[in-house]
Amino acid sequence: MNGMPELNLEGMSEATRIWAETIIRKDRTLRASKPKVIQGDRNSGNAAYIWRMVAFYISPRQQHQCMPVCAEFDLQMDYSERREAVVKLDNIIQEIVDCVPQSQQHGVMRWGQAFGMIGTPRYNDEGAVIYR
Repeated sequence: MNGMPELNLEGMSEATRIWAETIIRKDRTLRASKPKVIQGDRNSGNAAYIWRMVAFYISPRQQHQCMPVCAEFDLQMDYSERREAVVKLDNIIQEIVDCVPQSQQHGVMRWGQAFGMIGTPRYNDEGAVIYR
């Protein structure tokens, strides 16, 4: 067991399920590393982007919870195509993340705490809010 949440593929659209299968292991848990991007193969770049964004939301590993500001670099297309593709891929990502119970969306919980949207605030001696 790699500690990653298991994805429930039931109820996903067929297109999303196909993409989800590119980012999971045989035991239906999220892969621990990004799928390899093959030069000239747009699908491999799309799978890498989907994995990176899903890992940001659900992975329990802190290194996956860093802001994925360079995730789009794996998409092998020019800027205007990339903007359109990201909108479609983000819908797929949302559907994949939605199939994971909220209690296993580790990145969502961590960033929710950081922004004060989740958890109970505590205050230190100087009055600063601490959410951990």
